[in-house]
Amino acid sequence: MAAAVLPRISCAGRIDSVLGMLGGSAMLIDAGPQMRWLCGFNGSAGWLLASGHGNFLFVDGRYTEQSREQVADSGVNADVIHVSDHAALFPTIAKHCDGQDVVIDGGAVDVATFRKLANALGREPKPVEDPTAKLRRSKSDAEVARIERAAQITDAALAEVLELDWRRFTERELASRLEIALRAAGADREAFHTIVASGPNGSRPHHEPGERRITDGDSVIVDIGAMIDGYHSDMTRTFFIGQPDGFLLDAYGVVEAAQEAGVRACVAGGTLAGVDAACRAVLAEAKLDHLFVTGTGHGIGLQIHEEPFIGKAATGTLVSADVITVEPGIYCEGVGGIRIEDTVSLDPGGPRRLTLTSKDTSCPR
Repeated sequence: MAAAVLPRISCAGRIDSVLGMLGGSAMLIDAGPQMRWLCGFNGSAGWLLASGHGNFLFVDGRYTEQSREQVADSGVNADVIHVSDHAALFPTIAKHCDGQDVVIDGGAVDVATFRKLANALGREPKPVEDPTAKLRRSKSDAEVARIERAAQITDAALAEVLELDWRRFTERELASRLEIALRAAGADREAFHTIVASGPNGSRPHHEPGERRITDGDSVIVDIGAMIDGYHSDMTRTFFIGQPDGFLLDAYGVVEAAQEAGVRACVAGGTLAGVDAACRAVLAEAKLDHLFVTGTGHGIGLQIHEEPFIGKAATGTLVSADVITVEPGIYCEGVGGIRIEDTVSLDPGGPRRLTLTSKDTSCPR
């Protein structure tokens, strides 16, 4: 698949937006999705200190040149601080804190790192939940373009592998073929470890592909996604090899209708629990809701699972430019399962599926 030219993502103003929520505290963020969103740096190691006294990026020699290029429009001070001695990292950061209270993401910093920071600062940093999560929810047009590109690659990879006779493969072999196809279609890498769950293994929502050979009569759940420039897609389809168990064949249409109802409920201002309820109502009418044992969906972007999370107990509402998954399923121990999932963008005109693979359940061969 020919590479598409994607619109540039600007990080300008993002750091200030987060600092404005923190009431005057400085913020210290480790390398990862939050840092990438805040300033554009995508290296595997580094720390961003953001405060009213300046924004500083601390990296080692692997990333000195790369980081300067990536953070150019983000509001980070022009001179990236190169720290070659790991033992000097936190004392160097502490010198730039200038006595301010420091907020960290409590979910991303382990206990050992927390103690090192506290020793260097002379006081404990304040753990909070991901300070960027709410702002990262609504995706810019440039971010949606990357997720959509990842979705197109996912569709193309699955289409290629559907041309093969799946009865030649074990689950593990088919998962490998799918991941090779993702790369060939243009993915930077797979968004997550591809799930292939055949026959009775389909009752396990996050089954690890194993040595079971796919055979006639199987239902096969394929959960697949691509990553492009840090952004993910996520799609699940269920296929039947030959003549499947009659229960699953009858249930498939119900799950498909449940997913359709869930997607229709994806409108800005609608409740997160309402999307879940729309799916479960269809399953309940067919007396299958007791087999729906997972949540209904999740946000997707720089992380494969991010805000918002959609389920029975979810609170809050959907907002414009959310990009989410809708993935109802049924899981029947000893028999198998069915899951149908799409990545969906909440556009001004309503929900738009980004993953477009047909829901035809048959494999060509």
